[in-house]
Amino acid sequence: MSKLKDKNLMTLEEFIVKNYGKNGIKQRDELEAGYEAFKIGALIHDLVSTWG
Repeated sequence: MSKLKDKNLMTLEEFIVKNYGKNGIKQRDELEAGYEAFKIGALIHDLVSTWG
């Protein structure tokens, strides 16, 4: 496997800051709130799925 030399790679935090802004900005806060809601929904779904 060859090593990638792509200088366009960035961390998830860098991507979020670039596309949604820093913490405290309305657009970023909405993203964070939506992610938390999604995460809770996914956890509930997984729990219910284990019950059969």
